Order: sequence, then structure tokens, then C-alpha cells
Amino acid sequence: MPYQFTSTILDQATFPIMAKIQDDNTFGKTARKILRFILVLFLPLLMIMSLCSKEIVIILLGEKWIEAAPILTGLAFGSIALLGEAINRNFIKAKGVTKLIFKLELFKKSTAIILVIAMVRFGVTGLVITFIFNAFVAYICNMWGTSNVSSFKFKQQIKDFIQILILAVMPYIICQLAFNYIQLGYIVSFAIKTLLYLVIYISFLILIRNAEIRLIFSKIKQF
Repeated sequence: MPYQFTSTILDQATFPIMAKIQDDNTFGKTARKILRFILVLFLPLLMIMSLCSKEIVIILLGEKWIEAAPILTGLAFGSIALLGEAINRNFIKAKGVTKLIFKLELFKKSTAIILVIAMVRFGVTGLVITFIFNAFVAYICNMWGTSNVSSFKFKQQIKDFIQILILAVMPYIICQLAFNYIQLGYIVSFAIKTLLYLVIYISFLILIRNAEIRLIFSKIKQF
């Protein structure tokens, strides 16, 4: 999943940078910039994965696996929270607060085990719901952890996440409504859905003069 790739990149690229920042105010501002940039960049990928779950499953596995599409949709939505959880975990690690990390991980793992035991009776659907719920619990825990070790406060994180999530969900809804009335081949449908989603999403970012999209465009121009 994309969040796993992102977590690895953060550990290898951003962790040394964050660990060197001693000033709390600078740490908080840098953490916010990184979190927003990663969310703006990767949330649309997860939304596209959910939007095109049926097409992805059929293209990769065949039509006999079509019932797995809702599972992929659930995993994509859960990964949105795990993406933020992984970024915040990296911030806490950069502060070197090992005791806090241990407490948070213990709480998250304990919660996950309890939820799995409680929901396993409901089969795969129950486990997917558990995955999504636990992912958001873990994200909130690490938001709280970051808030306690830096100037990047919990309220600001919630505000940033909701803002970017809304921007990512709006094109998703538009595409879902549009393709309810259009029947295309799976590969063509995947390509058009992806292109349409990205066009709408980027248009929204440009319309609100999003700082992260300006940064992305400036990096592209440098190549």
C-alpha cells in the first residue's frame, strides 16, 4: 500500500532532517509542511485506488475476483489514516521520545487485538471495518503524540487533514456520480476515471491557491 512506501521514504529522507531540528517552533512548522505535502500528494492515489477498485481487481486478478473490490476500497480508505499515522510516528521518533512511542504503540496494538477478537465473527467484512477503525484510532493517537512533543498541535492537524480530505473526496464523489451512467471497458474506465479525478483534484488545488501544489509545480519545472 502507498502508506508503507511513504513511511519508508520518510524514515530514510525526512527523519535525519527532523532529528536535527532543535528549535520547537521550527520543528512544528517543518512537520506541518511535510504532513500537508504528503497528504496532498498521496491522498488522491488512495482515492483513485478506491474509485477504481473494481477495475483494478478485474484487470489484475480477473472477473472471478470481483467480490474483492469492496475489500480493496476499505483498505484504501483505511490507508488514508495509516498514512497520517506513519508520518506522525516519524515526527515522534525524530524527537527521541522513546517512552511515549512505547506507550502509544502498546495502546494501539492492544486496541487492535481487542477489535479483531470482537469483529472476527463477522468475517472479512468485519476485519476490513476493524482495519479502517483501528487505522483512524492509530492516527489520532499519533496526532496527540506529535502535539505533545512539538508546536504542531492536535487541533491544527485535524483542521489540515479535514481540509485536504475534503479536497480529495469531492472529485471522488463527482467521478462516482458521473460513471453511474457510463459503461466502458475496464481498462478504458480505469484510465478515464483516473484522468478525470486528477484533473478535477488539481483544478481544485489551483483554484484555492494551495501552497503544496505550487511547490509540486515548481519542482517539476526544475527538471
